[in-house]
Amino acid sequence: MLLDINNDPEANHKLVDEISGKAFSWHQRLVSKNFGSSKYILKSIDSNSFEINLHEYNDVVSTNFDLRKNGIVFFFRFKQQEFAESCIYEKITIQSSDRIFVIQTDKNLYKFEIINTKKHLSFIKNLFNFKNNKKLKS
Repeated sequence: MLLDINNDPEANHKLVDEISGKAFSWHQRLVSKNFGSSKYILKSIDSNSFEINLHEYNDVVSTNFDLRKNGIVFFFRFKQQEFAESCIYEKITIQSSDRIFVIQTDKNLYKFEIINTKKHLSFIKNLFNFKNNKKLKS
């Protein structure tokens, strides 16, 4: 679910936590070896309700991903507004090629440019581990 964080930040952060789970503490991150991802450049968003058009935007929109107990979260800024995408693991579909990383969530399709291939592969491995562990516990 794509949220405009600037409109009532407290309620939107609470909604992100309800969907994907709370962010891990530093101790939990060390134990689970979950440090999120490296930086990606957001190239496009399809089917978004906020009419975010990155093709006509000259600035670079970057983000990184946070793996949580129930899902994935990423934040980005576009034209002085902060947005967050939060989705449970069961509704995420990914596709990756040499330089492009595509994530389809429950409502949107995102295309990212991969900046660091080695760190990207490590993140994908972590994502699959979290997604599979969630299925085993269900």
